[in-house]
Amino acid sequence: SALRDPRTQRSILMSEAGVPLHPFWCLHTYLFSTERSFVASWRTDERRKVLYDFGVEDDLYRKRWRKGHQWVALTRKHMALLDAAQYETFRKAHAMSSRAADFRREWRGPAKEADDTHHCFADEHFAATTLAVHGVEGELVPASPTYISFGAYRREGRRLLAPLDITQPMKRDWRATTYKPADVTRELLDVARGRCRFSTDPAPLADADSTIRTPLSKVTAWAASERDARRECRFLHEDAPCYLMMRKIPKETVPRYLESYKNNLS
Repeated sequence: SALRDPRTQRSILMSEAGVPLHPFWCLHTYLFSTERSFVASWRTDERRKVLYDFGVEDDLYRKRWRKGHQWVALTRKHMALLDAAQYETFRKAHAMSSRAADFRREWRGPAKEADDTHHCFADEHFAATTLAVHGVEGELVPASPTYISFGAYRREGRRLLAPLDITQPMKRDWRATTYKPADVTRELLDVARGRCRFSTDPAPLADADSTIRTPLSKVTAWAASERDARRECRFLHEDAPCYLMMRKIPKETVPRYLESYKNNLS
């Protein structure tokens, strides 16, 4: 529906537990300072074999199967490629898989609810894979605009993800960290609001451990006006804000985040 308005030239997908790390004019300037979309993307064959059956097109998707984060920032051109019909292709391909059939047999509710619940894994593959299939990976910055960590939050550092096996029961470390009020500190915000050097490596990256970001020892300055934002918040490979958004900040943490955010910018 956003594409019905010709003025819509950029979009950023965020969750209900996502919060901005910078003022609006900073985000706006950042996204419009480049003609590329921000989509994490790396090569993988994970989950495609057991979770998807694309039928006659299976070979096409096999060669271009990607994984990333569902939190993306897109240009209008790329928004148009990720339409409802394309998402339905993913949904049907999952419903045809043997793993989905097994899950439906174990599900105690309506079959459609089983498919919708199990199909959440597509969110990690849909954008990156679809854009690869359309041959536009050269138009991407292979990095998510959203700061995410995984596992239980520990102030001395994030817990790294182990290789995932989707055939095994869900593990705690598979889910993104949910920050409690006490977790939101200046140190955490300094990490999230840090600045990075970005390499020019194209999508897809080799694996989930690869990154185009090299942290710099400074934090994005408070942009007191739109004019300042144009200087501080442009996407430049040599020096730019690492992230635009952060998750997961649940409702009970929002007051603490707002307090810390304002103090951190004063």
